[in-house]
Amino acid sequence: MIPDLFTIIAVSLSGTMIAAFLAALPIGSSIHICGLLMLILANMSAATLISTNAAIALTVAVAVGYTMGSTIPALVFQCTDESSIYFPPLGNRVAQDGELHTAVMYTGLGSLAAIAILLITAPFAAILLPSLHWFYDEYLNLILSLVLLCLILSLIQDSLRQSHTGRGKDSVRLISGLITIILSGITGFIIYHHPMTTVNTADMQFTPLFLGLWVIPWLIKNINNRPAAIKNQPKTVNFTLNPKKTVFAILSGSFMGLATLITAISAPCAMAIAGWTLLRRERRLQLIGQAAARTMLIVGGALLIFVPDNHLHRGHFGWFFQHGATAFSPADFTIALFAMLLAAAVTFYMLSPMATIAIAFVRSFPRYLIPAISVILIIISVSFVFGLKGLLILVIGSAIGGFALSFGARRTSCLGAVLIPPFLDFIGLGEALAQALGI
Repeated sequence: MIPDLFTIIAVSLSGTMIAAFLAALPIGSSIHICGLLMLILANMSAATLISTNAAIALTVAVAVGYTMGSTIPALVFQCTDESSIYFPPLGNRVAQDGELHTAVMYTGLGSLAAIAILLITAPFAAILLPSLHWFYDEYLNLILSLVLLCLILSLIQDSLRQSHTGRGKDSVRLISGLITIILSGITGFIIYHHPMTTVNTADMQFTPLFLGLWVIPWLIKNINNRPAAIKNQPKTVNFTLNPKKTVFAILSGSFMGLATLITAISAPCAMAIAGWTLLRRERRLQLIGQAAARTMLIVGGALLIFVPDNHLHRGHFGWFFQHGATAFSPADFTIALFAMLLAAAVTFYMLSPMATIAIAFVRSFPRYLIPAISVILIIISVSFVFGLKGLLILVIGSAIGGFALSFGARRTSCLGAVLIPPFLDFIGLGEALAQALGI
């Protein structure tokens, strides 16, 4: 028992540090690297090269390290994946105020709070989650259809508000937003009914599209705009916050992340809904709430794998075990929780030195070089993981996302990719339309 405990601690620490380091690199698609680590892990576990307990601990540790570490490139380098699309605008503002280091630590605080909520709710997971299967099977398409309706209504409301305040281009933004919903929806519908990736990556078939819709256009914009060098960023961190507002930000972000995790696999959905909830809040609360939503989505997805008597696989890491073991004991779940706490503590203390190094790096080189390198590395990683078809999806998604960015449409308009397919299924046209299109 003692040697096994040492093994669990060792793999948790190593997995956390490797994942946090890889996630902090400005490559914009570090989820692919972490995904490859998970694939290697799954193969090693199947070949009995490592114990099941070590595999459980390493899975959760990688999820935590990736989640907390990947806020650094999103804020400092302006390089995101599909689950951190709302961090770059916040990073631009805090960088000009000299609070970049503080912003990174606020995201760590939000992640720690979400992990505490996961720990508190963990004893109820085995009881509640199995009973949610019927709800998920019956009402998922209805829920996502309502989200689509709210998205369209919010575009119309935004257009009407701008017209009343005398701002121009309100009709252009509305029309471009609706066109973006339709174009991304058509692309998502085709991928949903006719996966273009290989069998081993079929459960991540939307990742190239997400990177194209939300990541590539923003990186290209940063290259063209040639952002100015950032000023000196003090290392002092002030955690003076309004308790009530902070609790609201944590609970709202965590709830949105958890709700999206249970009902769908789309990270942008969680970020968009959390963004709507925190839109009018101050910058620090937005950082905390967004970090809590991401943590609940990604780390919660990793924990869902090991909940006893649970067969839901959600989030970035759920698909790695979808075709493997589906029955885990309470002892396995306890190991996952222990690894989560250990990884969270280690990664939080790694955030400050990693942020310091990242800020020093970005102040030493022109900021437009980093997005350019990120675009190249995203193309390479998508080619390696998804092949030429994945590249085609990336290009199509980038064209749609670039259209939305050029005409000032909301970035949430790209959610049509994951909302249109279930809406068509809900109204009974999905299968008929897919057959008519030959897909």
